[in-house]
Amino acid sequence: MTYRNLRIAWSVVWHRLIRWRLSTVLLVATILSLGLGYLSYQAHSVASLRHRIEELGGTLKLTYEVDAAGNPVDATHPVPKWLRAYIGENYFIAPYSVDLSSRRFSERDMEFLFRNGSARSIRVLDIDSGPLTDAGLEIIADLPGLISLEISYTQVSHRGVKKLCQKCPRLEYLYVFGLTLDDDTIDDLGSLSGLKVIAIHLDRSGVIRLQKKLPECRICTNSQELYLQ
Repeated sequence: MTYRNLRIAWSVVWHRLIRWRLSTVLLVATILSLGLGYLSYQAHSVASLRHRIEELGGTLKLTYEVDAAGNPVDATHPVPKWLRAYIGENYFIAPYSVDLSSRRFSERDMEFLFRNGSARSIRVLDIDSGPLTDAGLEIIADLPGLISLEISYTQVSHRGVKKLCQKCPRLEYLYVFGLTLDDDTIDDLGSLSGLKVIAIHLDRSGVIRLQKKLPECRICTNSQELYLQ
């Protein structure tokens, strides 16, 4: 191979290498841009969720504020303080629980709060004695991480509970004191095979029926039974 041919071959290899490096740089830049965009979106979602819950007088706990069992712990923000001064407080955190018990809210609030991108990480939700309807419950049932739900003394009917059981089979704790339910509700609740505790007003025959369907579940028919292990 002549010197001239060697130069041509080297030139071809060099240009291909340059193109490969530029393509790699562009690919990495695209991935980083998408990642930063996602983080910004999540941070904005958390911020809007926190703000609206505070406006409604509710309480929001974040994942780093509880242990694996969901018990409150003294923990520091996962992002160093010096970095939070530049990027804000809402990066690299996620909601764990929301308490809106006895608070006033609208169906529009349900849409805003629980179809918010960051709401997907919510595992515990308490709306005891709130103006929750079947329509609002259907929105809540779409939360993929939800394992504990308190909807006692709300406006939810047996139809709402039926849809909840269909859409949210992963529930482990369910509190439905004071709801207007029917006999078919026991069959619906019996499909929640993962339930560990259910709080519900039932007569003795209803308890027996439900216990047969959920032999591993603790059934509490009044608040005294619920808080006494």
